[in-house]
Amino acid sequence: MRGLLRRKSPDTWQARIFRGRDEAGRQLFDYHTVHAVTKREAQSALTALLHGLDTGSYAEPSRMTVGEWLATWMKDYAAPSVAPYTLDGYRQIVDKRLVPALGSVRLNQLTPTRIQRYYTEELTSGRAKGEGGLSARTVLSHHRVLRAALGRAVRVGILVVNPCDRLDAPRARHIEMKAIDEVATERLLASAKEDGHLSLYAAVLLAANAGLRRGEVLGLRWSDLDTKAGVLTVSRTLQEPSTGLVFRQPKSAASRRALPLDADTLKELAAHRRRQKERRLALGEAWHENHLVCAGDTGDPWPPSKFSQAYHVFCRHVGVHVRFHDLRHSHASQLIRTGAPAKVVQERLGHSSAGFTLSVYGHLLPGMQADAVAKLAEARAVARAELRKEAASGA
Repeated sequence: MRGLLRRKSPDTWQARIFRGRDEAGRQLFDYHTVHAVTKREAQSALTALLHGLDTGSYAEPSRMTVGEWLATWMKDYAAPSVAPYTLDGYRQIVDKRLVPALGSVRLNQLTPTRIQRYYTEELTSGRAKGEGGLSARTVLSHHRVLRAALGRAVRVGILVVNPCDRLDAPRARHIEMKAIDEVATERLLASAKEDGHLSLYAAVLLAANAGLRRGEVLGLRWSDLDTKAGVLTVSRTLQEPSTGLVFRQPKSAASRRALPLDADTLKELAAHRRRQKERRLALGEAWHENHLVCAGDTGDPWPPSKFSQAYHVFCRHVGVHVRFHDLRHSHASQLIRTGAPAKVVQERLGHSSAGFTLSVYGHLLPGMQADAVAKLAEARAVARAELRKEAASGA
């Protein structure tokens, strides 16, 4: 027979493939490890192997380790396709977590059971110095990186199946977004306006009044602001990978968006621009013109890490506990309370779909439903009164 299966464990099979004969007439066999619970699943993997043999896409069993494949995947597949900041995150997970734990295992012998044991160890004792386990959200990010790397191994024919597809991914606890109301927002803006940094107030203003992300705020140029039309265009973001600051296009088409601004926000941005010009004239050659709305003290790009430090210092000084990203959520929440459609909020925040927007801010809808039902009831009561009037006049 061209292919045979033999069960090795409850979730592992050995597939033997007959590849023909050598010049001396000796039979040539390859042996593959297949991760499957049922024989039907194992048979499906065997069929895929035989199909690859017939079509020329068959890959012989490899002695490559998980660590060797992860290094290849990072260099040849991840690096060319993801942003530098994202690649830094992958590298942290691969080098500090996956390789030490799984790197020495043969790639074709990595089982779902072994991966699941790694997740459990990380969840219970993954922190340094015995300080407990990592969060489920963090371990879920490990799972996603490993699954992507092994999925690529399947696509190029090194693996038959992806063992990550045969286990339960860590379930991260849903974190409800925090938001502040209109009064707290105005109080925060007033405090930021009194802060001495050149651009902090403008950054807070753009997050609170336009829903911009940190990188979008720091990457914004004055040419992105059309004061006549009152529209702000988000077309790039500032990132801070280990290789240095870099401006990049937003990662999705939805994030590249045009945002109408209200008159007060436009007025405040115009005042900020005048202050920036005064600062540039005062510094002279010490000013480095980059045409940034939220520049650093001398006109250079403001590194996101240093911006976050300055924002945290500001919050401690004024006695508030609001993450910068929460200002974006606050903008969305306040729009929803005004009755703005989910589609409008989605487009304003640069989400990929209105469904995602509803999944994030859906907790605000029950109260809105009650208000909507009450208003509908009032309208129907008016309609009934009109009908009674018509009936009375007809009588």
